[in-house]
Amino acid sequence: MVSKAREGPPRYPTSFGERSRETRSLRDEKVRSAPTRLGPILSNISLSKLDAFVEETLIPVYSRGDRRRANPAYSRIDTTIQRKRKKGKMEEVKRLEQQRRTLPSVDPYDPDYRRIRYCRYADDWLIGFIGPKEEAEEIKSKVGEFLNEHLKLELSKTKTLITINADVYLAHIIV
Repeated sequence: MVSKAREGPPRYPTSFGERSRETRSLRDEKVRSAPTRLGPILSNISLSKLDAFVEETLIPVYSRGDRRRANPAYSRIDTTIQRKRKKGKMEEVKRLEQQRRTLPSVDPYDPDYRRIRYCRYADDWLIGFIGPKEEAEEIKSKVGEFLNEHLKLELSKTKTLITINADVYLAHIIV
């Protein structure tokens, strides 16, 4: 029985939680590098500068307001509920309470409120921003400039997105 010899680069086994990386060699051949346990440690060391940049520069500049202002529609219904309750009209109170549950208690479009949240695990990171899309694009460009100038890294055009309510980060659903 004759077995075929496998062509191409050797395959390295990967263990759970590690990703293999495909890169290109100087001869423009695909080379598969074996994952190591040093990868997350090295990314933590180098990306700690990104942590400091976000915490010391971006968060103070782009965070505004202590709380969001109250939603006027919610407040009106709340006041009406209190008046109806004093008068003993409990059926109307139940109907208004159901209507109130469909509304946010705070204004989701408060122009005086901005907030940045930052989370990183090894080389995966997420910046959550409450505010207009123009400011989100500014933040993205500032992070890209910082990574390029200080860490000699580039943001991936396909992976670095500005979305409304991002779906998944590190296999967790973000709402």
